[in-house]
Amino acid sequence: MKKQIIKGTAVLFASAMFVGCSQEDDLFDESGIVDNIKNEYKASFEAKYGTIDPNQSWDFTNLPDAAQARTTRAGETVKDKRIQLGNTFWSFIKNDKDIVEETNFIKNLPTKEWNPFLAVELYPCYSHAKTGEKYQYYHLAVCFNGSKTELTANINVKNGWYEGGIALNHNSGRDINTKSLTSANNVYWLAYPTYPNTSSTYKEQNNVISTNIATSNSIYKINYYKEFTLNGHTFWCFDCNNDNDYSDLICLVKNADPVKPIEKRYLIEDLGGKSDFDFNDIVVDFKQDIYGNQKAIIRAMGGTIDFTIKCGNVTWTKSVDGVAAGYDVNTMYNTKPAIIFDKVLAEFDLNKQWKPSQNNIAVTVKTKQNNGVLVETDFAFPRTGEVPFIIAFDPLYNWLEEYVPLPEDWWYYPENTEVTE
Repeated sequence: MKKQIIKGTAVLFASAMFVGCSQEDDLFDESGIVDNIKNEYKASFEAKYGTIDPNQSWDFTNLPDAAQARTTRAGETVKDKRIQLGNTFWSFIKNDKDIVEETNFIKNLPTKEWNPFLAVELYPCYSHAKTGEKYQYYHLAVCFNGSKTELTANINVKNGWYEGGIALNHNSGRDINTKSLTSANNVYWLAYPTYPNTSSTYKEQNNVISTNIATSNSIYKINYYKEFTLNGHTFWCFDCNNDNDYSDLICLVKNADPVKPIEKRYLIEDLGGKSDFDFNDIVVDFKQDIYGNQKAIIRAMGGTIDFTIKCGNVTWTKSVDGVAAGYDVNTMYNTKPAIIFDKVLAEFDLNKQWKPSQNNIAVTVKTKQNNGVLVETDFAFPRTGEVPFIIAFDPLYNWLEEYVPLPEDWWYYPENTEVTE
């Protein structure tokens, strides 16, 4: 009798839906086979780990909800509000003046790479022009989708130093948020000067600057900045005239919250066994960089049956993509002693289909039953309180060796145990 493939849905405790059957298929109880797979797994899981709390989540990553659910609607306001301040706020700026203005203080600080996607309260505190420079203002701006938005009021410049408060022309800060621009086109920040509009020479120089900042490869594009802390206050330093001197504009920053890469490690059981619970049959990392680009990296394949990973319209199949890369469907990879935890077995683009807050990963596996029937089962990331086939961890979590089950206390706090912050 030839083998049959029965397609079911194994999102636990949901109604199973099945394709139509031929007369030969009717020899088998299709729904019974799929139900047995689910029920055996559930019974074995709860026998080992206990009854699952209905509020149990299977996403153990440390990402804050706001980061996971971050929207990327280009064109939202990037300058939320003006923060007005009294002169007393600036007293510590004057107290630190001598340190900041010391010749090598800023020069000796290391540069840091700039992240254009962040929320921050920004307070211009010091401006500095070298002797002989005739700049009138410094500017901070952000460009996206071909438009430029000024982020601060014009910041006065002198030959020498300005510090704090009214001297910088606005005695205020700005609450800036560019986190929503991760899906916008060509996002970058600018720090640039302008000359006093008092002569034809200065006007021409301003025209040159204006033309330059209109291009994405502008010499005034912020690629790097410097940072220091004095008396518990954090400051960011910007080069506004492309001379590699980061003392031009120095801003106090508060509540800085940059967009960070999002990474999750999915540990997956493929249903080839019903009671080992090593969750290493498939180990795959999903990653999203600060620009929204996404990729998947398969780290381990501890199963010996075929599978397909799905995310949106992206798929990766062991018997197709894996075989093309030199892997055998029936062979285990990177789950036995001497595991290499940064191993890249395969890598593929997720085409921005991954929704981290929704864990929209699904898997299809083909398991052979004792009667020779080949059952094709789909399952997605478990809902709260369901028995899990897939678990999400931070990538720092290393999977276990073959046939070593996750410990009994890995997914809940034991009763009568006080949890402290």
